[in-house]
Amino acid sequence: GKSTAANLEYPAQNSNVLIPCYFSWNAAPKADSYFFQISKSADFSTVDYEYETTDTTFYIGKIYWLESNETYHWRVRTRSINMEDTYSEIRTFTGSLFGIVSPIAEDTISTTPTIICDSVAINDAQYTFEIATAQSFTDDAIVFTGSAVAPRIVVPDSVLLASRNYFVRATVRFSNVVVTSDIVKFRTEAQE
Repeated sequence: GKSTAANLEYPAQNSNVLIPCYFSWNAAPKADSYFFQISKSADFSTVDYEYETTDTTFYIGKIYWLESNETYHWRVRTRSINMEDTYSEIRTFTGSLFGIVSPIAEDTISTTPTIICDSVAINDAQYTFEIATAQSFTDDAIVFTGSAVAPRIVVPDSVLLASRNYFVRATVRFSNVVVTSDIVKFRTEAQE
């Protein structure tokens, strides 16, 4: 006989998905394991990524080559002992990588800016923002660290100096996941 196909849960067909995130499907009866698969081709003529798991979720952050605004296809293969493997439906998604929204690279901004990152649609998400004088973000270079439950924070007065270059990054934490944005360089305005 054939194993039972898994029903895909998240993301929905043709979703725009903030990545990295968890993809999920319903447990299939008698399933021993699942193979999460991603392909750049809609017909899966090539499987570009495959991961075997006994879970009904897969953390997409494990796939480093996914790009923003690219379209990908995913499905789940169910394996049961002494049965033929069965495939789920194929779903299509477009990914958007987690990053800093404001400031944009090389912006000149005030010394008390509001730093904004992408929002992660997870209830217990915690955002941390760091600003440093060097791209290395070593302890001696970090001049500001702030946490928030919203994807934005206002840098208080007298933290940033006028007419200087700074680097900012955001980190979001939820469940056991930690995602850090790319680093954005900005400059503060000259003193009035």
